[in-house]
Amino acid sequence: LGDFGSANFLAQLSTVAPGCVAYAAPECQTPALQGPKMDVYSFGILLFEMFTGKLPDPDRVHLLCVAPPSGSTAKQAITEIAKICVCQKVDDRPNMAAIYARLGQI
Repeated sequence: LGDFGSANFLAQLSTVAPGCVAYAAPECQTPALQGPKMDVYSFGILLFEMFTGKLPDPDRVHLLCVAPPSGSTAKQAITEIAKICVCQKVDDRPNMAAIYARLGQI
């Protein structure tokens, strides 16, 4: 689940881009901005997909950062985690260790 950034790095050696555009972080197109938090973004999209059964619209995914959570307490907590994962600004996203810690508290 957490290898999109690594796969993208390997894409520099290939003529075919890896991964699925729906899971790609906004900085994916800018090599200088690529890093581990691309995987965080992809994980956030995966969480939303798991809980809704749908992929978010790539042009509107930034709205998920401000959407109010609903449902059970666990669902709300996971929704909050997903929302911070898909923030447009790389610096606003946590690292995977922080996400793992928050998931462990649910």
